Amino acid sequence: VCHTLSLTDRQMALVEYLYPRVTAGEEDITLPEGTAFDDVSPALRALGLDFPELFHLGSQWTTHYYRSAPDVAVSVMVQYRMNQQAYHRALTDMMNIARAMAAPGENQVETAELLHDRLCERVSYARGEGDHTAYEALVTGRAACEGYSKALALLYRLAGIPCGVVTGEAVDESENVEGHAWNVAKVAGAWMLLDATWNDQDKENLNTHWYYGLSDEQM
Repeated sequence: VCHTLSLTDRQMALVEYLYPRVTAGEEDITLPEGTAFDDVSPALRALGLDFPELFHLGSQWTTHYYRSAPDVAVSVMVQYRMNQQAYHRALTDMMNIARAMAAPGENQVETAELLHDRLCERVSYARGEGDHTAYEALVTGRAACEGYSKALALLYRLAGIPCGVVTGEAVDESENVEGHAWNVAKVAGAWMLLDATWNDQDKENLNTHWYYGLSDEQM
């Protein structure tokens, strides 16, 4: 997993602590003694961004503390998009599709291109509630940029390619600045940037490599 958010060692440790508890669907999670209040939100944001399999994790949570020590968090109340039974069914569906799509090529360079192209062939761009998850991209075939990038990160990791999701801003054809997501990956020992959303030209039914294998400067 390539973490693209800037996390401290304490926040990374909290990510590791929270991951199995979020996977299990715990709602009121007791935090390790001495957890800094300001570390909770970055850790949960990292879970939502860097782990496509946690698509059931909601975007809102409540961090609890004592009035006598407001800088120290004692627990966090997490919201989920579905119950555990529905999540496990959906996770199984997504992972079956992802594992089938992640069949490797002859080498890592070929594999990276194949998985990118398979994703673009499967997904059509769509904006709406839930379209930012890997589940929507792989199972329903409709996703926005964050769904594309999380799905690609999952496919690459299944194929043994380190990959992360990058979020930031982009300028569209009308010169409007809006939020966007793309990927960073380490292919055959070299880091590169790629944007499957912008490569997937649905209007022309064309998949391109215009935004594939780019350097920081090119991106």
